[in-house]
Amino acid sequence: MKIIERALKNKGISASKASEKAVGHNALIRNIKHGNMPSFDKVERLFDVLGINLTYAIDDDITPSDVKVPMLGYISAGGNGSPDDISLTYIPENDNPDKTDAPPGMYMQLKNAIFAVKVRGNSMHPTYNDGDTLFMYKDDPVRANTERMIGRDCAITLENGDIFVKRLRRPDSGLDGEWNLESLNPAWPMMTDQRLTEALPVRHVTRKV
Repeated sequence: MKIIERALKNKGISASKASEKAVGHNALIRNIKHGNMPSFDKVERLFDVLGINLTYAIDDDITPSDVKVPMLGYISAGGNGSPDDISLTYIPENDNPDKTDAPPGMYMQLKNAIFAVKVRGNSMHPTYNDGDTLFMYKDDPVRANTERMIGRDCAITLENGDIFVKRLRRPDSGLDGEWNLESLNPAWPMMTDQRLTEALPVRHVTRKV
């Protein structure tokens, strides 16, 4: 709540007015103060109004190192026609995932929506390296609009079930529902005209020690 209160003061706007701008009624921030957390989408809209970066909003009342989030496994940084590379992918349905420390750069009150995967491979070097840990929101609102993620690094699930971390680009084909997937390491070619079932933007990275 402290980060919201600071933003209200900096913007010179009342809690009721900010709530109304975000969701169309004036009770949103009051509900948060009373411990009733809204949906992810409503939080993002409120933060847009207040100028708070969701990726780096920290809940002052929780120590990040005390919060654990599920580590679902590995995500491949390989791709079609790539050099030899390990190509393991995470399993979102894992019933008993390992846990890892939540990063200090994610909104802790949404900790139940955060998950982590570990990079396996080098096609996204130097931005992401083998062994780095990536964090995403499983219900990230931008997932509903792939156009909003053009140029962003995402955990991408293809129709065939393969899952990669890639930068999303417009397709060569120009067809709806197809996308190009860019590897940042020039040794890996562009994966062209791929059909996706899901793309979740990377919200935080913790480097391999």
